[in-house]
Amino acid sequence: MSNPAVRRAVLMLVSTAAAIVGLVLLVAAWTNVAKTTIAATDAGDTPCLVAFGATDGPLQQARVHYEIMPPASVCSWVVDGAREDIVVADTSTTLITVALVLLVAGAAGTITLLVLSRRRAAR
Repeated sequence: MSNPAVRRAVLMLVSTAAAIVGLVLLVAAWTNVAKTTIAATDAGDTPCLVAFGATDGPLQQARVHYEIMPPASVCSWVVDGAREDIVVADTSTTLITVALVLLVAGAAGTITLLVLSRRRAAR
């Protein structure tokens, strides 16, 4: 690759692909957490999720919330006056770290290459 234009095009392709792969991995992780939480709620074998599904009475105090990084779903409820948090679904931190590195490095590389090419074109 002695041609600078070809080298820049290949670098742009690689950095953009890395960013896209990172983004797809993150979306897949979030989707998997949501899907697993819904399946666990339907299964009814976790007491907190059973309480979350209750329509009336004292069991209505349970709630499910989602954490963005790392992707996870947590069911919170009060048992004997003490709050308990139960992780319903989560994702590998290694996978999330790799996805974030790919996304950030790919986006930074793409932006850098775009800025440099515009500066060269302006000369």
